[in-house]
Parts: sequence; structure tokens; C-alpha cells
Amino acid sequence: PLPRALRCFAIVAMPSKKGTKRVAEVSVEQEAAKRLQGTLRKNGVTKGTYTGIVEAINHPFAEGLTEEVRKMLVAMLPEGICVAMDERQEAQEVCIRMLGEVFKSITAKMQEQIDEATAALATVETSKAALEAKVAEAEASLKAASDTTAARKATLAEHTKAVVEAKSVLEEKEKDQVDCDAAHEKAKEEKVALESALAEDFRLLREGEVELDEAKVRYAKLAALTSTLGLEDSLMTALPTCMVKKPSERGSFDAMVVAQLEEGLVARVAKLAETIEAGAPAAAVRAEATEAAKQALGSAKEVQQASAEELSSAQTAQSERDAEHKAAQEEAAKFEPEYNGAVQILDEKKAALEGFQGFNLTCFETLRDRESKKPKAAAPATDVEVARNALEAAAAMEAAEAGA
Repeated sequence: PLPRALRCFAIVAMPSKKGTKRVAEVSVEQEAAKRLQGTLRKNGVTKGTYTGIVEAINHPFAEGLTEEVRKMLVAMLPEGICVAMDERQEAQEVCIRMLGEVFKSITAKMQEQIDEATAALATVETSKAALEAKVAEAEASLKAASDTTAARKATLAEHTKAVVEAKSVLEEKEKDQVDCDAAHEKAKEEKVALESALAEDFRLLREGEVELDEAKVRYAKLAALTSTLGLEDSLMTALPTCMVKKPSERGSFDAMVVAQLEEGLVARVAKLAETIEAGAPAAAVRAEATEAAKQALGSAKEVQQASAEELSSAQTAQSERDAEHKAAQEEAAKFEPEYNGAVQILDEKKAALEGFQGFNLTCFETLRDRESKKPKAAAPATDVEVARNALEAAAAMEAAEAGA
């Protein structure tokens, strides 16, 4: 229970519940306000200092105070804390101790909010570190993927070059095979033609078994084959005449010309046979070389295709890593408002405490510790006198609040 003197303070400070007319109320309020100003002036207290304490009593963090208690504390201020320390009675000291608890409670609540805001900021900063780590990890993954793609591109370029070179080799082998095989086939065709000419046209002309007109036709066919025999010009000039003559019409020169032609034809057939026989293994080698070049080109193309697929996979992976990196950056960017908000809240809480301590608490401590500059009274006021003064101050406060 409250001390007797403080109970008196509480009783006299409570506003009357009886109704009065508005004109009377205004008059009472004005009078109360004047009395309050007079009390503050008498005690050397400024209105601002007084207001700083009233604000604290009505502070939302003064959660343990009911509305009635708040009014009671405000009513006790003029004859309580506004009185110098060396002039106070026990009831006034009790009032000041209650105010001290109010300020202590508000300060503690503000500090609690600062602690909560600090913890919240720490949580956000931890989240920031995690996001930054995620961005760094995404950057590293993207770089690795980019390096892999670059390596795959270089490998594909090498394998593509190998395909081009393999194609060039195959073209060379195929050209060599075509050219050499064409000569080989041409030799075969020429040998067959010469053998046929020896067996038919030359034999009939040599033996004189055909008449002149037919002989000329057959010699024309035979003459087309003589260009490769390497006969002397004189023999080539004499052949058309000698070959169409009957054996009985030929002289020794004519017989020599016919014999020379036969020798040339036989020698050419023999040489072609040697060429054909010697060219068979070479043709086989050329065919094998061409086939090997085809297989090499096929293998090079397979390697090239595999490299192309690996590059495609690397590019896909790089695109995925790039998307992850952008997502991590966007997430980190979204974090900034949250972080700034947490910093702002903490700053506001600190500023609120600093403002409360710098003004409201300072007002309280100034009045609480203030000593009177007047000579000390011979006898302290009695509890009844203190209560009477509190009643007057309460009425003045009530009027001031109504006027506000």
C-alpha cells in the first residue's frame, strides 16, 4: 500500500466526477493553468523540463501504468519533483522513486528493442554473407563452365581441321588411284586391241588374204595402233603401200617393212603385258590406300561429331550456370532493401533512446537532483500542507490538459 502522504496526493490529484457547466470549466482550467505556471516559476522549473517528464509518464513504453495512475503521477509533479531536493518530504520522495521506476522501465524497453533490432540486423548480415557466398560460388561455377566451353571449342576446331586434312588426303588418294588405274586400264585395252590386230588385220594383210579395197580398210584400222610402236619415219611412210600388196608383189624392202611392223606389234604387246603385270600390285596398294583414307576420314568425322556434342553440352551447362549466377545476383540485389531497412530500424531505435535519455531522462534527473538556492525553511511543511498544494497543482494540470 502507498504511504499515507502519497495516498493523500492520489486522493487530491484525482479529478472530480461531478459535472459543471462549460463556462465554469473554462474558468477553472484557466485558473489551474495559471497556478501551474506560478508553481513552476516559484520552484524555478521551466515548462519544457516539466513537459519532458509528462511525456515520459504518458510514453507508450510505460506499459505498467494504468490511465488513472498516469493522471495521478502527472498531478503529483508540481508539488513533487518540481520541489527542490533539499525541500522534499517523504511523500514527494516516494513520488520521485515511482517516476524513477517509470524512466527505468521505459529505458529498459527501448534497450530491449535495440537489442532485438541488433539481433535482427545480425541475422540479416548472416543472410547477406550467405548470399554473397552463393554469388561467389555461382561466379566460380560460371567461370569453370566458360573455361570448359572454350576448351571444347578449341578441341572441336582441332578435330574439324583433322577432318579437312583427312578429306584432302582422301582426295589425293582417289585422284592417284583414278589416274594410275586409268593408265593401267588403258594398257589393258591397248594390249587387247594389238593382240586382236595381230590375229586379224595384220595376219590377213601379211598373208594377202584380202583384196585391195578390204586391205585398205583393214590397214586403216591397223594404222591407228602404230603410233605407239616407235617405228622409223621411213617405215611409217612405206607401210600404207607395202601392207596392201599381195605377198607375191612385195619386194625385199616391202618384206622388210612388213617384218618390222610385226616385230613392233609383238614387242609392244610384250611390253604392255609386263606393264600390266607390274601394275597389278600397285593398283592394289592404291586401292588399299584409298580405303584407308576413307576410314581415316570416317574416324575423323566421328571424333568431330563427338566434339560437337561435347561443345553443345558445355554450352548448355554454361547457359545454366549463367542463369544461376544471374539469379544469385538478383537475390543478392533484393537483399539490399532488407539490409538497409534493418539498419534504419536499428538507427531509429538508438535515436529514440538517445532522444529519450537526452531530453526526457535529463529533465527528470535535473529536477530530481536539483537543490534549492533559497535559505532552508525553519520547519518543513506538514503532509496535510503538501497534500493541499498537490490538490491545487492537480487542478492546474487538469485544466492545462483540457486546454491542450
